[in-house]
Amino acid sequence: MTVWAAMDSVVGSEEEAKKKIYNVSCERYLGFGCEIDEETSNKLQGLPGVLIVLLDSYVDPEYKDYGA
Repeated sequence: MTVWAAMDSVVGSEEEAKKKIYNVSCERYLGFGCEIDEETSNKLQGLPGVLIVLLDSYVDPEYKDYGA
């Protein structure tokens, strides 16, 4: 499953997925950062191939700034 397909399936559309994903990594592992609520996070965690869902400690929630 691709990053886009995973997000499409939990947020409802490719367009919505593109709005929510702010970072994709494929150097050491395949992972991505996205802005979603807890319910959506739980749905994502339940998808085949998703190993772990973590809170992104690099994001400043007040200013929505990615600091990594």
